[in-house]
Amino acid sequence: MKPNTSHTQKLLTFLALCFLATASYAGSVDGTFKFDERKPYVALAYFADGPGSGPEICGQLNQTNKTFSSRLVVGKSGCSIDFLNSDVMNHNIFANDLKKNAQFDVGLIPPGEKANAVVNWAEGDVVRVGCKIHPQMRSYIANVPSRYYSIITMEDDALQYDFSLSGAPDSLQELVVWFPRMDPIKVTLPEGDKVTVDVTRSGKTYGTLTLSR
Repeated sequence: MKPNTSHTQKLLTFLALCFLATASYAGSVDGTFKFDERKPYVALAYFADGPGSGPEICGQLNQTNKTFSSRLVVGKSGCSIDFLNSDVMNHNIFANDLKKNAQFDVGLIPPGEKANAVVNWAEGDVVRVGCKIHPQMRSYIANVPSRYYSIITMEDDALQYDFSLSGAPDSLQELVVWFPRMDPIKVTLPEGDKVTVDVTRSGKTYGTLTLSR
């Protein structure tokens, strides 16, 4: 029996397209933090994807037991962040960062209700939010110009922490790593590269970050 030439050609074309689609992505970026003593509360790593880009869905923050559900959420300019109250008490979420021109106060949120605030500060800025009633509560909202990011929650009892970021195309090579109260890190990370950089604050080193792609 003669082979079906048309079917074979279609199959080869399909496999070639699959290969090209896969080859256009570098796979995951693997990162390892190693801290000497003090470590950040949370970190955010993302590939700069160009002005106006950002996540398809804006983040939301819930509240239970006087605690935010996430240490950081990601949005983009113009989107609305929802604040849900699943607690048994009122909360009052606010931000007041004059340097970043980020100020809002959603007022009292009774149990079972929600409020929202619009991300209207500059792309790349990360703003701390808190509760006026419970000052121990804190979280962050990042205006990230990227669809490719990883929110890294640090374990309370660990000085080393691993993470990965997948899905970014080869064409994106500038990786940004943000920490609260630490100096931001920007590195160029092409496919097949590996780099180790210091985690610093005002010239003092608190640890290292190793990245490989």
